[in-house]
Amino acid sequence: MPSPPSQPSATKPYDSFAKELLSKTFSPWGHVEIQHELTTPPLFADLLFEPSGAPPPTSPLLPLLFRLGARPVLIEVFSDTPSLDDCLDILEKGLRAHRNRRPKRTTPDESPPYVRPHTWIVSPGRPEQAIKALRIIRARRWPRGILQAPEALQLGVVVVGELPCNPSTLILRLFGHDAVQEQALAELARLDTNTITTLVTDTFTRWYTIMPRPTRPFLNPDNPELMAAADRLVEKWKHDAMEIGRNEGRNEGRNEGRNEGRNEGRNEGLAPLLRQFGRRLGRPLTEAERATLSLRLTTLGPDRLGDVVLDITEAEVLEAWLQDADAE
Repeated sequence: MPSPPSQPSATKPYDSFAKELLSKTFSPWGHVEIQHELTTPPLFADLLFEPSGAPPPTSPLLPLLFRLGARPVLIEVFSDTPSLDDCLDILEKGLRAHRNRRPKRTTPDESPPYVRPHTWIVSPGRPEQAIKALRIIRARRWPRGILQAPEALQLGVVVVGELPCNPSTLILRLFGHDAVQEQALAELARLDTNTITTLVTDTFTRWYTIMPRPTRPFLNPDNPELMAAADRLVEKWKHDAMEIGRNEGRNEGRNEGRNEGRNEGRNEGLAPLLRQFGRRLGRPLTEAERATLSLRLTTLGPDRLGDVVLDITEAEVLEAWLQDADAE
């Protein structure tokens, strides 16, 4: 079973954001373990992915990411370009993982055969010192921005700022800087809503709305163009959520009868809020909770209810807010 998603943390927010987004993307098609412990003294890789053999969905966002994970991999995501020492530390993790996982003896007919994990460093820029010291070169038959060390090291580098701008690199380009990130956000906002784009947008939006400036893990608040692109994506997410909620409200109205349909029509803004509160609680709302939200939609307004469901991330706290007669 995949590990539960990490909770937003102001201590290492970029780290947690990367782990959550990548684990959610990988988990339907293989085993994901966040904070994979290597040995004592403990070393932790950001992400261990082991493919199960199940094919990924046919989404234009996934081919490159799943090519990187075609075999067992460790993935380390850096918010800034790593130094040589940083890269050597990651190389140590890969070597430690190999030592821990390899069988004591290998035979030609071993089934399944042991596959040594490959380590990928995801960096916003070129780690020039490491490239020179470790003799890292551009990988053959890979897109621009994918580099490989000599085969014995089983180490690769994804230079996010050098990746071509196409859908298959979009998720990785969210870990870039400034113009690279701005472009990725703009592309994401233009994509049609589907399972993968919703997963990526939902994760980004949750971090964007929960983490206060300037500790948001993946944005430069001093870049107005970048912040504007992020705001546009969040507004699209809200619009899409409202549309989905309206459609669900119409379906509920048709299924539950004409009278309930009239009530949903009078409270057009209620259906998406019911959906968002239900998703945050992780369960369907009770009739009493639906009635409470219907009343507070009138007394507090949709903006306040939208703020509540985005700001309160713990299900227990949100449940208490619904039960508090004096809550505002």
